[in-house]
Amino acid sequence: YFWETKGKISITETSPTGGLIGDARSGCKIINCYVKESNISSQGYTGGIAGSVNNGNIINCFSSLNTITCTSAKCGGFIGYATQSNIINCYKYNISFTSTTDAGQIIGKGENSSIEHCFSDSRSPLLINEESGNCNKEPMYYYKAETDNIFTIVCQRLNQWVNNQSSTIYAIWVSKNNLPPTFITEQ
Repeated sequence: YFWETKGKISITETSPTGGLIGDARSGCKIINCYVKESNISSQGYTGGIAGSVNNGNIINCFSSLNTITCTSAKCGGFIGYATQSNIINCYKYNISFTSTTDAGQIIGKGENSSIEHCFSDSRSPLLINEESGNCNKEPMYYYKAETDNIFTIVCQRLNQWVNNQSSTIYAIWVSKNNLPPTFITEQ
């Protein structure tokens, strides 16, 4: 149930590019995934998880310690370009944007998309850099990584959402020694 991209990988493309998926089409569900410690670069839409998502969902995922570069389109900590899509119960931590265009903490360009029950360690740049249509960003939480026990608190809040779901497909989060949350893996 886990998909991961972790550890010093480097992706460079000219089309929509993400740490897991370049271009996700109608009805896709990206669940229990993460991209960590990666370099993602594109001339197209660029995101920590997906370059472009159309009518899809990213649920219970995280993007952490990544460098995201886009040279001619929007880039975001999760999605470069989202249309009619949702990001639910996710968090981003320490994303570095090296961009000649605009970046968004969560979404680079969003059309009729929503961010629900998500966590970000920064308010800048904007959550969604460029919006059109109806984009919902509630509830959205900000945290300061240097705050004592903040990752334990973020982990508890992520798990509250998981525990309130009727489905059991969502991974449980864990944070040890106040490090950023990750998933409890199967033994």
